[in-house]
Amino acid sequence: MCLTDNNFNNLATGNVVDKLLKEWGIKATLEGQTDAHGFFEASLFHGEYEVEISGPANTSLSQSFKVEPRHESDHQIMLLQVST
Repeated sequence: MCLTDNNFNNLATGNVVDKLLKEWGIKATLEGQTDAHGFFEASLFHGEYEVEISGPANTSLSQSFKVEPRHESDHQIMLLQVST
């Protein structure tokens, strides 16, 4: 079942999925702050993500990553290290 057409526009099924995600409180943008050790924790679905990190003096950094399914476990911890 496709969620989008060839131009990535939502089909009716895609609209239903988007509505469910919104009802469940799943946001397209997640914001937060790191803890004292520089860690930020989030639960993510499989897919492609881009993290944008803002620092002091209006500095910022962007990094893309992908969360892929694994067959060994339904739950896994992934640490993403971003450095300048």
